[in-house]
Amino acid sequence: MFLSLGGEAPLLYGANAVTKTVQPLEIEQPDLYSNYLAASQHWYSVTGQTLRRYGSGEAQTVTTLVELPIAANAIGTQPALAVDVTEHYLAYVSRINYSEKIRLLDITTNQETVLYESEPNVHLANLTWSPDGTELAFTSNAGKIITLTLAGAETYTPISLPFHEFSFVSWITLNEIAAVVS
Repeated sequence: MFLSLGGEAPLLYGANAVTKTVQPLEIEQPDLYSNYLAASQHWYSVTGQTLRRYGSGEAQTVTTLVELPIAANAIGTQPALAVDVTEHYLAYVSRINYSEKIRLLDITTNQETVLYESEPNVHLANLTWSPDGTELAFTSNAGKIITLTLAGAETYTPISLPFHEFSFVSWITLNEIAAVVS
């Protein structure tokens, strides 16, 4: 097996020594799940680029996302998919050419915008909304916590801890964020 870093996304290839052929390995992305919203008893999932809402009754297809969301790359990170408490916005992480973006979907209008774009090879994860749904916090390379407004403006100086990683990020109050540090 070998990994090709050319093209839009990395591809894993397998070689057959008997037939002397090389083929890309097909790896299906697992379904991604959002946070659970206790007030409405809803949660969301993405299969491929199809967004669905769950709760009482049958799952409802909401829309098709513009880009393919990515899964968290470690067991200790939250999904790269988060819905605000009013169910107005869904934030998710996508990757094109080694650069990750946080995309913001307005669930009521199905309009998407790019909220934040990372430098190449920087991983974004642990998305979590503030209690009032006006700010989004997330980690960058697991060593920095960044908070943004809905317009994409950073609200606080990013928090960094050299040689440590943040996981399970959560808002406590509008002015306090908790995280597990390892």
